[in-house]
Amino acid sequence: AMSAARLPLIVSIVGLVGGTFVNQIQKTVDRRNQVKQERRELYRRFVVAHVACENSLLKNAETALDDIIKVEELLAEIAVTAPDAVVEASKGAIRNLALLGVSRQEDDWNSNGSEYSEAKSTAHQHFLEMVAAMRQDTFEDTVFDRKRLSDVVSLSLQSFGKMPF
Repeated sequence: AMSAARLPLIVSIVGLVGGTFVNQIQKTVDRRNQVKQERRELYRRFVVAHVACENSLLKNAETALDDIIKVEELLAEIAVTAPDAVVEASKGAIRNLALLGVSRQEDDWNSNGSEYSEAKSTAHQHFLEMVAAMRQDTFEDTVFDRKRLSDVVSLSLQSFGKMPF
């Protein structure tokens, strides 16, 4: 039979072990959430830089080189911190961004022609794949795949197309 004197000691030990176990689980969950939040912020900065770079390339803006450098720096961060699916999708988006820039510099570039449309469409599809992969990484239950993102972007473009500028 267990003596009444040992009962408080056993309860204290069980409480200490249980508390330590729960604390470790909570630390793991907190760290996972912190890493996910850091990646979301990185993805946000990368997507904004990517859009700015694409716009400056398409307009032959003076800032194009600076924008390319910014995108490359953020891609290096993604290569180190993001899962494989995001890195792969980002590579495709960057490759097409570069091709868009190179094509834009060619003398026979026709911004109304099929080459422009094809380059822009390919770059856009890779961009949507990249954003979908980033959302999948940080929002496991997201329903926004490439198709749904394309619908959102198309709706936005249609709305802005009706603006008087």
